[in-house]
Amino acid sequence: MAATSDKPQCFVSVHPDYLSAIRIADGQVQALGWSGLDPECGLEAYREGDGAVGRLNAAFESIRASLGGGETEASLALSGSMVLIKKIPVALGLSDDVVRSQMQWEAEQVLLSPVEDYVLSHQRLPFSTTSGNPLFVQVLVRRRVVQVLRSFAKAAGLTIREIDVDCFAAVRAAAANYDLDPKGTAVLADVRPGRLGLVLIHQREFYLAHRVPLPEDAGPADAARLLLKELRRLLFGHQGKGKEDLEQLLLTGQGPLQEIAAELQGQIPAEILNPFRRIAVSPGAKKAVSFSADAGRFVAPVGLALKRIPTLQARS
Repeated sequence: MAATSDKPQCFVSVHPDYLSAIRIADGQVQALGWSGLDPECGLEAYREGDGAVGRLNAAFESIRASLGGGETEASLALSGSMVLIKKIPVALGLSDDVVRSQMQWEAEQVLLSPVEDYVLSHQRLPFSTTSGNPLFVQVLVRRRVVQVLRSFAKAAGLTIREIDVDCFAAVRAAAANYDLDPKGTAVLADVRPGRLGLVLIHQREFYLAHRVPLPEDAGPADAARLLLKELRRLLFGHQGKGKEDLEQLLLTGQGPLQEIAAELQGQIPAEILNPFRRIAVSPGAKKAVSFSADAGRFVAPVGLALKRIPTLQARS
């Protein structure tokens, strides 16, 4: 159910190298801001506990001045690099208890640490296998990471409404801002130093997430070649299609996106995802430097907000 609270709400994306946030009040984005994390706050930092909490809180406090204050509730989107995501087929007609048992077993097959060290969640996807069995998506996140996020929120004076994953939020942002074919397939490509993340969107819904290493010194042409290679593999391997069947490719992240889009020209329809394209944004927020210069950092916060406040989508 959509949120109905009139209180200002904060939607925060938590990446290893930065935090970004938007503040929603009166049905629109009122403010936004981001701050880098130096040094990065990866899984090792979360194992430290207090050090990670202090770094996250310091970054958020530097954003808070941009947000204007007053927010007491927050939703968080954790970077997909911090979680494990699996798509799992399940036999048709199983009870919820049996499905939970299968999800537990599936997690135990891929985890090196005890499954008790992780928070497990799963959700049925609106798709089935060719034999008619339902597909589920499973998310595994280290329990220590969740504990650190809750400690950070407490230190910041925030009540956490939910913790999501950025790739799911990004799908909502893309579907709200672009005319994706209800029967078609699109891809989000998240380009970051050292990795390329791909999210397959089918019928306007999350279908799968895939991540591959990207050399630190990779140029736009290298990134474009790797992207095309992985697209062919994903589309053919999971849907029996070629890249010519791809409806749209949306680029996001902190890589040389304009140059990558230029390299792809003539091979595949690609553009840079604008999370504010059809979103209600106040005149004040539009004046912020980050609104245009760093829009890609706010894909996940916008997707989080749309989950709770669908009316944020202002125009078609």
